[in-house]
Amino acid sequence: MVPSVRVEEEENRNPALPESGLSVIAAATSTAQLEQLRDTGKQQAAEAAYKLALQFVNNNNKGTAIELIREAAFLQPDNARYIHLASRLAFELKDYPATETYLFRLLAIYRSQATPDALKEITLFDELVTLYVAWGQKDAARSALMKGLVIKKATFGEDHPYIIDDIYRLAELELNAGNVGESKRQLERAFALLENSSAAIDDRDVATAFHNIGELYRVSGQWTDAERAYLKALTFWNKAPMMNQQEIQTTARRLAQTRAMQSASVTDTPLSTGQGRKMLTVEPRQPAELPEKM
Repeated sequence: MVPSVRVEEEENRNPALPESGLSVIAAATSTAQLEQLRDTGKQQAAEAAYKLALQFVNNNNKGTAIELIREAAFLQPDNARYIHLASRLAFELKDYPATETYLFRLLAIYRSQATPDALKEITLFDELVTLYVAWGQKDAARSALMKGLVIKKATFGEDHPYIIDDIYRLAELELNAGNVGESKRQLERAFALLENSSAAIDDRDVATAFHNIGELYRVSGQWTDAERAYLKALTFWNKAPMMNQQEIQTTARRLAQTRAMQSASVTDTPLSTGQGRKMLTVEPRQPAELPEKM
């Protein structure tokens, strides 16, 4: 009987597995040793799939990349790097339900750590908001934004400039939902925070925030408030006019359009959401203690 067993083992050998790997497996006798080898094999296979996925991403083959990263995430479901890449790829491929699943899995991973990382949770809730806005889930977007805002306030304080972006993002969500009054209330909060904050904020970040506040006022038909915000933005852009020429032109053009609307005696009636909006894409820099977004 021994020879037949030996023949069966020979037939079942994986020709792709190096002889050294076979030797290690053959030498393992206990259940613990075999389980350890099995776990190591999963880790190695998952890491290989992850690195292959990155290569296919670089080659703009996202379809193959998502299959590989799903494999890695299946083999190592608690690896945040794999899950995060899976969420990004799923989002880019517009698979929003899968993106949501991966992001919630990430949240569970972060919260299971011995030392919870508030900064990672903040980034995650920002990504959930982006997901829900793209997906058209307005209530979910607002809920995620509010949850992230609670963590930011607990981490940085009620009036830290880092929350300004969330406040006018909330104002935009309220405007999109038709809640013009609540949108204006949030914009006034952001405006006051920018004017009164004692924290050091980069001039370009402040100018960007005031411009975007002006955009939200303008598309909701609040011309006087929009003019006030654009003028504030220009004040900060003009502190470095050579560096900010394009931004100065954009804000100045919006200011001129707003004044033209005022001169025409147009009533403060909200425009259709997003009509003619030119939100600036200069993102406020994060405080020094914050890591870059993953």
